[in-house]
Amino acid sequence: MSLLRDYVESLFTQSAPGARSLGYVRESFALRARERRQAHAWAAHRTETARFLEALPVDGDALALLGSGPLLDVPLETLAARWPRLVLIDLVHPRAARARASALTNVEVRMLDVTGCVAALDAGAARPNPRPPVLELPTSATVVSLNLLSQLPILPLARLAQLRSPAQEAEAFAQTLVRTHVEWLRAMPVHRSALVTDVRRRWTVTPRRGGAPVHEVEDTLHGYTMPSADRAWTWAVAPRGELDAETELTLDVEAWFDLRTPG
Repeated sequence: MSLLRDYVESLFTQSAPGARSLGYVRESFALRARERRQAHAWAAHRTETARFLEALPVDGDALALLGSGPLLDVPLETLAARWPRLVLIDLVHPRAARARASALTNVEVRMLDVTGCVAALDAGAARPNPRPPVLELPTSATVVSLNLLSQLPILPLARLAQLRSPAQEAEAFAQTLVRTHVEWLRAMPVHRSALVTDVRRRWTVTPRRGGAPVHEVEDTLHGYTMPSADRAWTWAVAPRGELDAETELTLDVEAWFDLRTPG
């Protein structure tokens, strides 16, 4: 029943230009469905993310969360009680997230493409130029890119594959998306730019018929190097049985309280 409800809701969910065609609406609801299935496995990640957000000093007028989406890892009510103003920014805000936000008088929802190239990809551009938008925020604001950075290239790469872009060009574009996002955060005229992202995927395949597990590590930032993190934890994003009976996927998550602080 929940799958049918999600499907119907997704049909009426507004999104930024190009987002539905590229799959962002579908992925937002798929993420919510996975969280329901894996609530126990995701609990530690959600707790660590909340601890990080709640540890941010309230020394400004606003907290802006990039990638807030369905609010799965956002302690919304706690943050709204601590900050004078809370701004939620994403390509897609499901109805349930909007309802929670609308119940709080100091929470604003903005529908925005932080890459600046989703519409161009939707129009068929094979070499889109990322152009992050100017965020209208007070200079005293704190901005957090929340479990977003590693996700930025995923659906664009899928679209480039449909357009038969050469693999080398697609990988260069993915690297540009990651680098541009970090540079954009560092250059923002705000009080603080924080970041939470996974930096590695760890795949473990345990054969059902016996044999040693096979391990594989994947760089989720496409070669971009980050300074030493302030906090780190592991996210059991897909225990065995989620993807298939043999495969387990965990993520190495790292977080920085301010990207402009030398690492």
